[in-house]
Amino acid sequence: MSVKEKKNSLELAFGLSLAVIAALLAINELFASKYGSTELKTTNERSQSYQWYQAKSIKKNLLESHRETLQSFLDYGVIDISKTRALIENIENLNRQIQKYSKEQREILVGSKKVGKENWSQAINGRLGQVIGALELEEELTKLQYVLNQFDHATLFLQLALLIGAIGIVIRKYYFKLTSLTLTIILGLCGTAFHVIGFQALN
Repeated sequence: MSVKEKKNSLELAFGLSLAVIAALLAINELFASKYGSTELKTTNERSQSYQWYQAKSIKKNLLESHRETLQSFLDYGVIDISKTRALIENIENLNRQIQKYSKEQREILVGSKKVGKENWSQAINGRLGQVIGALELEEELTKLQYVLNQFDHATLFLQLALLIGAIGIVIRKYYFKLTSLTLTIILGLCGTAFHVIGFQALN
């Protein structure tokens, strides 16, 4: 095969390689965009869950403080003995409310699936058992960040492959051209590997 024929073969190989790499880059960018939006949504949901948990915690702390005050009245005989029964009932009612908030907090933190049907206490849109826990969202967010990092690496290598490929097309010397094609393919394969790793992590 003459040098000219070899160059023509390389030109064809460059064209095919760059077309495939460009397609892979487009697919990778599509996934990165999609899961980037999902990451943002999950981040917002996690923040809302922790705020919800904190609101329950504040309410529970207020009730606990009120209960301790009433309990001290009872312990030190500050209240008239005729009103002791009402005071005890008030304390018992506060205990029930505190337990209710503790139950709600746990469901908000770990999710409805983890606490079990018998412990469902929070309704979302009128339905019980729909709470996705803050810790579940934290775990999902960690996974999404890992996936997006893989897609970022894939983008970097695929873009480098396109750059080297574009340079290789304009190079005239055969051996430099062949080296550029080899680098283009290697970088393309690296980018593809990162994309596959990220995609597999989603499952």
